[in-house]
Amino acid sequence: MCGPESCPDCGGQMIFVGEKPWCFKYGEESVELTANIPLWECKDCGFAWTDGRGAMLEHEAVCRHLGVLTPHEVRELRERHGLTQGELAQLTGFGVRSIKRWERGALVQNPSADRFLRLIDDAEVMNKLRKLAEQN
Repeated sequence: MCGPESCPDCGGQMIFVGEKPWCFKYGEESVELTANIPLWECKDCGFAWTDGRGAMLEHEAVCRHLGVLTPHEVRELRERHGLTQGELAQLTGFGVRSIKRWERGALVQNPSADRFLRLIDDAEVMNKLRKLAEQN
């Protein structure tokens, strides 16, 4: 983990505090969610900072709240079946860009896409899907 060396607010020294619970609001109803994220704080002014990993951990908290697969779980599912993102797109009809965004945490898949992803993790369903793709 690598944080800033100096505080962007006051120029003081930033120190790694550790993983801390981070509360944030999500959605139109402003549901409060919590994620344990890596946190740096300024010794002088108390300014707090997190990195890209913190943003990913927030995204995973949102996925858990919504009951959908996390980016890591989507990638694991694809890799478990030995598929590239392009091959998964061909089999499912999802756009390769959508799959990339789901795995990167730039987009949360909708509930119907999430259910479909969960179904294809079943070997029998995957075999049927492969046969259908071969016919087209």
